[in-house]
Amino acid sequence: MLFSKLRVVALAAALWAGPALSFHPGAQIVVGFGNPVTIGRMDPIIAPGKVSGHVHQVIGGNAFSVSMTDTQALDDATCTTSLAKNDKSNYWFPELFWQAANKTVIPVRSTEYNVYYSFEQTDDEMVAFKPGLRMLVGDPFKRSQPAQATGYNIDPARGAIQPVEIICTGTSYNGVGFPADPTICTGYGGGIRYDVYFPSCYNPAAGLDNYATNMNYSASGGSASAGSKNCPEGYLHHPQIHLEVYWDIQAFFPYWETGSQLLLAQGDPTGLGLHGDFIAGWDTATLNDLIANCHTGNPDDRVDKCNPIGGVNNDNEMNACSLASPVDEPIWGLLPALPGCNPVQSGPAEATQQTGCGATTTLGTPGTQFSDMTSKGWAYNGCYNDNYNGRALSGASQNAYTADIVPMNVDICMAYCDTQGFTYAGLENGGECWCGNSINTAGGDIGPSGLCTLPCVFDPTQVCGGSPYISIYQKCAAGASCVNHGTVAGGPGSVGGGSSSPTSTSTSTPPTSTVSSPATSSSSAAAAPTSTSSTSETGAKPTPAPPPAPSSSSSSASTSTSTTVSSTATPTVADERVTPTSSTPASTSSAAAGTGDGGDDGDEDDDSCDAPVSQRRAVEFRA
Repeated sequence: MLFSKLRVVALAAALWAGPALSFHPGAQIVVGFGNPVTIGRMDPIIAPGKVSGHVHQVIGGNAFSVSMTDTQALDDATCTTSLAKNDKSNYWFPELFWQAANKTVIPVRSTEYNVYYSFEQTDDEMVAFKPGLRMLVGDPFKRSQPAQATGYNIDPARGAIQPVEIICTGTSYNGVGFPADPTICTGYGGGIRYDVYFPSCYNPAAGLDNYATNMNYSASGGSASAGSKNCPEGYLHHPQIHLEVYWDIQAFFPYWETGSQLLLAQGDPTGLGLHGDFIAGWDTATLNDLIANCHTGNPDDRVDKCNPIGGVNNDNEMNACSLASPVDEPIWGLLPALPGCNPVQSGPAEATQQTGCGATTTLGTPGTQFSDMTSKGWAYNGCYNDNYNGRALSGASQNAYTADIVPMNVDICMAYCDTQGFTYAGLENGGECWCGNSINTAGGDIGPSGLCTLPCVFDPTQVCGGSPYISIYQKCAAGASCVNHGTVAGGPGSVGGGSSSPTSTSTSTPPTSTVSSPATSSSSAAAAPTSTSSTSETGAKPTPAPPPAPSSSSSSASTSTSTTVSSTATPTVADERVTPTSSTPASTSSAAAGTGDGGDDGDEDDDSCDAPVSQRRAVEFRA
């Protein structure tokens, strides 16, 4: 009876104030996500209306934009990559790159995304976020060790706040930032995991968009009930959210040598500058209902266990939600430098935002990313919407996710379709190859080229379509000119650059590949696409085959004029450093700062990873 009464109250709480709970007993639920909704240099919190300083991956609703109003995420999104249909919020974080010894950089493939919603025990009334609430956690310019070298802390009563960590799965590593030798990270999800813990106390007097001063962390000191965490007087208590993202650095292990390193997108080789952003787009009645009633007793249960208002998305629905980046520049494959003006800055001094490098500062029509195969007799035809109710190419197929584990990249797919007697070869979901002699557009219109951005699981120097978007190549007729035909003229034509103009032919050399035929087998299994929101490990997750070793002889195609500005231009990008209006630090106590406050450990494979590593937020919080 109590459950039903509370649910009625929550369902009636259309206003964001929500059900009045004088004491919340505490619970946690996991919201999983499909593929990113978009990837690019966008950040509506730090750089509204502009090209941002570095590349972010974004998950959540498809209303994400370089500028956002308070209700835009909730009201304008038509889909979301979230498991919960009524979570149209956006969460974003820096892309992870691997840098070879020759300084070439390649983006690392992300493999899984989860957001833990902790309805922590409190004496406060806990309510849903008001749409448009903005939060920023972490300092992208940080390059020095924080005072506490190990263990995250999000309880002001325990000491200085450290809400960001990088986990090395499969090890007991608990230092701050990247481990000195990342090749020790042999565990679940590809080896590296971002952990970002957002605050849960909102100050209405500061306002929704004042991310520098509007939030604080709940504290355990002085609570009326043992084990409770409460907000400062006058603050609203929201769920505490913990974002985790897994990255497959293990694909690069065979090519790791002296000089190789991991880089956050802003040129950070330390990992100390990890950060995350959030803008609320929850249907408030749905979240209030979860706060009141979603108490399963298992902190790793997914939100579908609670039958949320509005229902849940299946994998196809999550992965079909995508949005092209409005920044036309190469962000995948073999890159000579990080996108934007982001030279490597090792510290320990604070990094600074660089300008004047010639990176684009123009927002406009999204370009396309593809591999130039004209020298091999195949031309890029375009990026198509391959609706899961119908196939753009309906001939033979093979993929990297089947039991026999076929390695996949553009070369392999073209060779396979050629031997099967087809003139079209298409790649999708990072590892699927589809063949045909004609393109069926009945299943969906041609999609924006910018949505074909997933790196191949076998070879991250090449792009293997998107989800549900397919990169299609056509075999050139004997003796005829071999011309790339992009759906968006002027975009970067091959991975790393090039022209997609229908009237241009490329003479560039594509990245070298160690794969010579479709029959080539991988020495290790290929990872499944990011389409599952499961948070528990049922076995050793397969690891994708390694990419070809980058070499200084591998060259990218010529840079498109649409992605280049004059060398005398000064790019306009926002400085992401936050200047707090108050310098009052979080309260401290004599109690040792530990590993947080009893929320999820977030580590499905190895409890030895539960001594987290973290660094300070860009904003100082008041107790």
